[in-house]
Amino acid sequence: MKWFVIIFFCFFSIGIQAQDTIPPDIPRIDTVSVYDVNTGSVIISWLPCDSPDVAGYIIYRSINATWQIIANVPAPATSYIDNTAAGNFHPELYRLASYDHAGNYSPMTLANLYHNSIYVFPYQDSIDCHFAIRLNWNRYINWPEGVKE
Repeated sequence: MKWFVIIFFCFFSIGIQAQDTIPPDIPRIDTVSVYDVNTGSVIISWLPCDSPDVAGYIIYRSINATWQIIANVPAPATSYIDNTAAGNFHPELYRLASYDHAGNYSPMTLANLYHNSIYVFPYQDSIDCHFAIRLNWNRYINWPEGVKE
């Protein structure tokens, strides 16, 4: 009878497992830059999440004022080249989310912490027959250090 009880518990024991329900940290974008001026591709770089079980990152781009998923990048990668971007025609805006091995997803990068590429608007100017090329560009949003003079 003793062996029966041991065998019974070995084969029919009920295991209680704790399920991971905690999402990983929200990733932080480091930089967004035009990667290839001819194609307009953009490179997005971010800091690795501190969460130990991060499995990957979801990259969102603003398309017609809607955040759409453009890529799923497995960890430990911390950059992605968006070959579908048009960074040579206009600024591109990006946000990230992370996910873990249990299928938990972090929220997207906060709305006020998204990053964009810089687009330069060149134009020709002439004042009193003095021709000049002028450059204007959009502001780089959420660049912590700003532009140094």
